[in-house]
Amino acid sequence: MLITFYPPPIPGLGRDAPGSAMGYLRRQWIRGAWRRGTWADRLGFVIAILLWWPSTILHAAYLAIRLGPSRARSSGKSPFRQFLEQIEVAAKWTVPPLWYYTFEFHDDARRAHAGDYLQRVQAKPFLYRWLIDRKQRKDSSRPFANKIHFSELCQRHGLRVATVIAVVGRRVGFIDPAMTELPPVDLFVKIKNGRGGRGAEKWCYAEGRYHSDAGQSFTAREMRHHLQRKARLEKRIVQQRLINHPALADLNLGSLATARVLTARNETGDIEVTHAVFRMPQRPGAAVDNIHAGGIAAAVDLATGGLGRATDLGLKVTSAWHERHPATGAVIAGRTLPHWPATLDLARRAHASIGDRVVVGWDIAILEDGPCLIEGNGKPDVDLIQRPHRAGLGASRLGEIMAVHLKNFLAGDVRNGRRIEELAEA
Repeated sequence: MLITFYPPPIPGLGRDAPGSAMGYLRRQWIRGAWRRGTWADRLGFVIAILLWWPSTILHAAYLAIRLGPSRARSSGKSPFRQFLEQIEVAAKWTVPPLWYYTFEFHDDARRAHAGDYLQRVQAKPFLYRWLIDRKQRKDSSRPFANKIHFSELCQRHGLRVATVIAVVGRRVGFIDPAMTELPPVDLFVKIKNGRGGRGAEKWCYAEGRYHSDAGQSFTAREMRHHLQRKARLEKRIVQQRLINHPALADLNLGSLATARVLTARNETGDIEVTHAVFRMPQRPGAAVDNIHAGGIAAAVDLATGGLGRATDLGLKVTSAWHERHPATGAVIAGRTLPHWPATLDLARRAHASIGDRVVVGWDIAILEDGPCLIEGNGKPDVDLIQRPHRAGLGASRLGEIMAVHLKNFLAGDVRNGRRIEELAEA
């Protein structure tokens, strides 16, 4: 069933509006995947095409049975009708059935815009890779792939960032050579090359020991051995734990809540913020706020820093839109994030200084004394943005910027100022 998450690069039966950014991106994804892929890639595409419909039908039926009854209560549509609509959007736009529920295509008005949604399989392995800004590239070692290098690079450019204390493998390697032992502070530990918050741990320091939410308690020596055991298969990095602004304490459940801010280098070379969401854990004891790890996210108004309603990925029977935090009851919708102008400024400066791609997703923590970079994402997830905003990125300003840059890349043309109207039917 995995193929339903990653549809093959083939055209659907839907018709894009003439000159639309998403239509251009979709066509180039299909053409580019076949033309630039290796023979192994093309063989994989052929197999995917053969398996696509059988697995799509089975997956759509499974989801209609599992999620259909709960959505029927809100939409008034039977699970069987939802099954048919999943097949409809799959045929038109090769949209996997899972996304029918993530993006609420059981709503007729929203389903009419299903073709506007940028898919993960289009963006991550293809479009983002083609949109590396080679003219602006400043670091050949890929600044987002290595968290230690990213931290050092940010400090070099005067950008506030969460610093790395140590890297743990077979031994504990402290970044500061003068350091010989873990410092007596709260710690945050995560897998060095992990994604989505997998394996993350938070440790509070009190009375000479490190304490976890799971009830573990270690001295500094014991903590060092614990980290080495955990890092036998996957290296860990150790950072000082950061604390959100007090105004966000009723939303973070003791973890670190962060904003995901999307920036893009626009047609004139300036850095433009296009979207932002604020992420929160929704269960006590969660180590991270990631929506893919069970958290929730709310769209952020770029002009004011105001939050909309929060939601998960929409794939649970209990999925809902929350005006208040489901665990604390704290107001979410309408709340204004502190230090919001400074948060946007930090994202713009980071992209201008070290961003080597047209699009970058920045994870930023808002602390009592201002924003702090956590990490940069050269291939940011699209569902994290599209679900809370309830709109497709392909029909947004970001889609327009991506289409312009892709047109220039394919033409070998790096001239600025090309607008989307010039891309019609290209």
